Amino acid sequence: MLSQLLFIWGRENPDYGYKQGMNEILAMVVIVFDTERTVLRAEPRSWDNLSDEEIASQHLVEYLFDPESNKADIYACYDRILQLGIKYLYMDTRDITELKKARMQRNKQL
Repeated sequence: MLSQLLFIWGRENPDYGYKQGMNEILAMVVIVFDTERTVLRAEPRSWDNLSDEEIASQHLVEYLFDPESNKADIYACYDRILQLGIKYLYMDTRDITELKKARMQRNKQL
């Protein structure tokens, strides 16, 4: 599952792609979701038969942590974490090299 989610994130964010260490961030998200998951049912539950009020009043936790949507939830959390700024730590090093060159040239002019 980790490799699938990392592959999808890399395809959706081609400017960054997959970089070493991203798997460790995703692994932490997976661990949290695994710790918080509800008991797996023998058969998947169909939420279509229940009204929103019934879900909210009687099955909210079960609905929020439904194992059927686990992958999508993990991906959404991982993507949000990276979009908050973590992805900038994985910028291509060529950009940093160009900044260093510009700084050195500016220092020589001073």
